[in-house]
Amino acid sequence: MSSTLIFDITQTAWTDTLNLFPIIPMVAGAVMIGINKSRKRQGLPAYTWSSRSDKPAPFLPYFFLGVGLFFTALIFKNSYFGYAKLRSEYEGGKCEVIEGKVENFHAGENIKGVPAESFDIKQKQFSYFDKSDRAAFHQTAANGGPIRENQQLRIAHCDGAIVRLEILDDDAAPPDDTGKQTQ
Repeated sequence: MSSTLIFDITQTAWTDTLNLFPIIPMVAGAVMIGINKSRKRQGLPAYTWSSRSDKPAPFLPYFFLGVGLFFTALIFKNSYFGYAKLRSEYEGGKCEVIEGKVENFHAGENIKGVPAESFDIKQKQFSYFDKSDRAAFHQTAANGGPIRENQQLRIAHCDGAIVRLEILDDDAAPPDDTGKQTQ
């Protein structure tokens, strides 16, 4: 039986989507610090960035910069190290391979509140969102994902995260009108 490779974590580089949440406070903090540095060079007092003018040092710009840096580091840690862990588990042979027919397929959609796409193969359930940060396979049918009901698949997974996905093709040619195999 031949197969079509759809996803393999070893053929995929780590990518992190641009997350604007930590960038906004980082940019705001950097701009505020830049304004204060510029004012200091001109001999003007630094803005305190608060309603109290008796505050001795501008705390808010450094707070914004710190919050942005903290969340950037946290997002990087979760996304990159999650990818590296999944890939090393797969390359180390620690993932389970399962082969069978897709059952109980429930297509996921890009609508908030809609359940994740899910399906079963031999009583093992797989579930994922299209906008998932995971390094594993996560393309839903709503966005052109390849998984359909009654499809034969071979999946390598580590704790439910799909690290390799193959669609199994039937080698036998379909019968023609007379019931004979065509070639």
